[in-house]
Amino acid sequence: MLQNKDSFFEHSESDNINFDSILATVIVKDFQEGLSETLLYKRTKSYLLKSEDLFRALDRIGLNEDIVILNFGVNLEYLSSSLKTKEFSNGKYRNVDIYQFERSHRVSDSLFILRKSDLPNITTMDIDQETITKYSLSRISNHIKLFLSLIDLNQTSAEVYNENKMNRTDDELRKSVLISIFITLQIKWKKSIELIQFEEYSDYFQTGIINKLEDVKPIPTYIE
Repeated sequence: MLQNKDSFFEHSESDNINFDSILATVIVKDFQEGLSETLLYKRTKSYLLKSEDLFRALDRIGLNEDIVILNFGVNLEYLSSSLKTKEFSNGKYRNVDIYQFERSHRVSDSLFILRKSDLPNITTMDIDQETITKYSLSRISNHIKLFLSLIDLNQTSAEVYNENKMNRTDDELRKSVLISIFITLQIKWKKSIELIQFEEYSDYFQTGIINKLEDVKPIPTYIE
């Protein structure tokens, strides 16, 4: 991502809001998009439910300490308040952990219920040495393979300079820095898992037949 280099001077006449976190925010969003897409591929059941039925549907699923909930955009705090649901507190429902994610292009207003033992394994992959050299990348984490660089386009190779030129003038490029963050994530799921989606019905966005509470079945007994 190119940005005006003035933002990086201690005493600058101009500044860009969140200049130091914009690219990281984009990467996090991309990861959530990828994760949500894999959830759709792995789900085994899906229910379309009215807002007021979501907590009762969770009760029917058979919650216990081995279960976890992934929340993509459902406002559980508002629902809990409006329905006076005392079992929801401190971001948990009946002491079941709930992990919050923003809506994605593929998934919105949905809860995914699965066993903790069936959560995916997420690892970081190697970045090839050619890319590390080209963008002068430095590894900034000892735990994951996360690389970063900040390049003044006045002091870089012709290859990097030209690939960022596009429709920009040389004057614009001379006033810019190239921020690079490289991370490659791999998401691995078990072949056979039980993954249930509760999608919150909306009069404005969803179409389809709304499920009744009686349609919601408990998670089957897990067999190794």
